[in-house]
Amino acid sequence: MDGLTHTVDNERSRDALIKSIRDDYDKHGYSVYSVKHGVSKAQFSALHVYCGLCAETLNAHGVDVKTLVNAMREGFSIAHTKDTFKQMVYKPILAAITDKTSTKEQTTVEPRRVQEVISKFFGERFGIKAPDWPSKKHS
Repeated sequence: MDGLTHTVDNERSRDALIKSIRDDYDKHGYSVYSVKHGVSKAQFSALHVYCGLCAETLNAHGVDVKTLVNAMREGFSIAHTKDTFKQMVYKPILAAITDKTSTKEQTTVEPRRVQEVISKFFGERFGIKAPDWPSKKHS
């Protein structure tokens, strides 16, 4: 068996792999393939170069580690996702009102209690109404 490796990171390389699979099948009748996802070696190398460039830029502008860490404590402008909201908002509130760290440990009434805290917070801090707790009646 050949030890060929194909990196698919654009449409051209994807199409080339599909052609190779078809050709392989036509020639041999079967093949075994494995798939590996994640950062490519080139991307990983680029990450190290990028981090070095960022460090140089900060140093050139007099931004030391202490200044950077203090700025990071203020937070980042990143859009919410279901997972970030669950980790950063829902679970800490659940822990504060129930001492439970896992959503799988909740009772049937605790999600509503967490939702009430979230609703109050949204209203007081941002002047917006949080979504109601989902129910089968509304789906």
